[in-house]
Amino acid sequence: MTLNQEKIATLSLVRSRLLEMKKQAELGVKDAQMEANSHIGAMQSRYDTFKEEAQSLAAGHRIRLIGLQDDLAVCEALIQKLSDEDVRFAIVEMGAFFMLEVEVEGEKRIQGYFLVPDGAGMAACLNGVNVMCVAPQAPVVAPFMGLGVDDDCEFLLAGQEAVGVVLKVE
Repeated sequence: MTLNQEKIATLSLVRSRLLEMKKQAELGVKDAQMEANSHIGAMQSRYDTFKEEAQSLAAGHRIRLIGLQDDLAVCEALIQKLSDEDVRFAIVEMGAFFMLEVEVEGEKRIQGYFLVPDGAGMAACLNGVNVMCVAPQAPVVAPFMGLGVDDDCEFLLAGQEAVGVVLKVE
């Protein structure tokens, strides 16, 4: 299996997780709205704020739903993009598999990552390397966005100063 095929297989798993989260968010909206509908509002009872609390919860689920729909759209676009075997990555960006060497207090560690819309820390294997699927805003990878091989940067990792180097991008 080629690297792009492995990425597509992993993205398909990510998509399945996102679809399940979307289903749960839709159920949350429905349940919270039903709860809100069953209570009188604060205008009718100064002591009853259950309606407003349930409406707020429904709104939160709706916001999460919008984010999940966006993530699903990005996931679909990546799958489409990666179906072209000529697609390669030279910088750390969405869809890239990359290796980092991170040094914290003199201790070096090498870790592989695969940038997906919402990885939730899912593990995968790409090109025989165990990687963690992460979103671009994940604190451990965000400083490396847009960097290429041999680029380095300083950042905070768990409150400690760290130096990282991009070893590989595919």
